[in-house]
Amino acid sequence: MSTPTSPAHTLLHRVACLIERNREEKFQILDDTGLTVDHDLAAAVAQVLEEAAEVLEDVQRHYDRIAEAERERPPSPEEIAHRREESVPSDVADLAYMSRMELLAIRDALATSLAANKVWKVLSYADAGLGRTERALLAINTSIREVEGLPADQPVQLNLEDSLVIRRQYALFRRALGRPGNPEGEPLRHALKGIATHIAALRNLRVYSLLRIDDRRRIRELQKRILEALRADGPGAEEERRVLWQDLIACADLLMEVNRREELVEHDRHRVLEAYQTLFQSGAPPAFLPLSVRSQLEPLLGRDPELDSILLDPKRCESAMSRRPLERLRAQLAPSIRQIEN
Repeated sequence: MSTPTSPAHTLLHRVACLIERNREEKFQILDDTGLTVDHDLAAAVAQVLEEAAEVLEDVQRHYDRIAEAERERPPSPEEIAHRREESVPSDVADLAYMSRMELLAIRDALATSLAANKVWKVLSYADAGLGRTERALLAINTSIREVEGLPADQPVQLNLEDSLVIRRQYALFRRALGRPGNPEGEPLRHALKGIATHIAALRNLRVYSLLRIDDRRRIRELQKRILEALRADGPGAEEERRVLWQDLIACADLLMEVNRREELVEHDRHRVLEAYQTLFQSGAPPAFLPLSVRSQLEPLLGRDPELDSILLDPKRCESAMSRRPLERLRAQLAPSIRQIEN
């Protein structure tokens, strides 16, 4: 097992410091309304990518050396007893190598977009680079700790609360489009006005600055199209509004890919299992959703449209209504849920 002054601890310290630096830079990508490239921002992000690549290269070299030494002289069971989940040094080295190659590719794409003065591409690659850097460093942090037998580093986590807030806003956006059938004529114009109002409200929230740059660009472009469609009154205007409505639905579905975020999957699997056990595996289910269970399910808003309808309608409070969506979510999360049950 490594000591507080070992190379592993030195690498972990560098990783932790860079994660904090990365997060500080990410909060600089707040305004997406500028018409010119922010060269200082691009340079700062490029520097973070360079430093992350250097750390990952040092991690790779360190664990490649350990892996090579162990191939020449296999370690004894006592020497590797502290390792968790059959982790081996070569796994850390491979992860560091692949992550480094990905970050360098983003760095090069950022430089190309900067040279071409492509505003949105610079913002997009800057945002993607910082996000990917954090995920790569968190993964390396975990992998090193598993090999070295060190406890998990709880303070170094993606912000679950921010992800929950973002998903909630996306879910409300999807629900605003979820009316049966496709509106036409004046109802369509009225519906588009409602969506434009919803987007305007979303852009005024603090959480808007936390959205991915590509998501913000998509939302801004749709808002512009809605305003143009509402002003249009010539031939073909109605058809354009119908096409726009379908594009809005597709965008809402695309935004719900937020559910793939690792921290949301981990959070949801526990909530689903606990709620299902409380309602349907602990004796006769209650007639109505207990307030404690409803509060437990509230953060799942956005995970399942049917469950969303229950959570957003206080009149739909019978426990039986929640059985089908909870069973569906149990099936979707089945592998992870079985691990928890064991």
